[in-house]
Amino acid sequence: EGYVKYVPPQEDVAAVLLAASPWEQDFLNMILKTGARLGEVMKLKWEDVNFERGYITLWTRKRKGGQMEPRSAPMLSGTKLFEIMKRRWERRGEDHVYVFTNPLTGDRYMKNQHSICLMLKRLCARARVKAFGFHALRHYVSWRLMDSGKCTVADIQHLLGHQRTTTTDTYLKSFMPNMDKLGAVL
Repeated sequence: EGYVKYVPPQEDVAAVLLAASPWEQDFLNMILKTGARLGEVMKLKWEDVNFERGYITLWTRKRKGGQMEPRSAPMLSGTKLFEIMKRRWERRGEDHVYVFTNPLTGDRYMKNQHSICLMLKRLCARARVKAFGFHALRHYVSWRLMDSGKCTVADIQHLLGHQRTTTTDTYLKSFMPNMDKLGAVL
């Protein structure tokens, strides 16, 4: 049976960001500014960050056959994402390969670590908003891009790293149409 995918409203996402610690804000903003999957952010290496050309290479295994495949996300100078990445670069440890390094292990974060798997549940509770997960943030990004009127479905498909437009359509169908606009036409 079908169901309506919960996508948090803008004010809930903002409240969660306010409730987050600085590194959690950076982590969440990476998803919000790139549309990245959780695993893509956790695996992001400094060698995949190109400050000069203004992009980040995200790697995914969400393909037929499971091979790693890259896609680029913009990180233009003067943007929030560029500032976050520059600050993290300047404060990184000499031996840190990953952008988000777990201070307890010195290696990348893993999905099953409490700091990751419970992050949004804890932050949503602290912010007193309805709980949502990391994947809901990808839906939120697609909604914000479509709602802006400045992006096509193909643009959103590319940013999210979907091979098929039908996958992106599934993301966008989870939103209610603008009833005010429809009512004005009828």
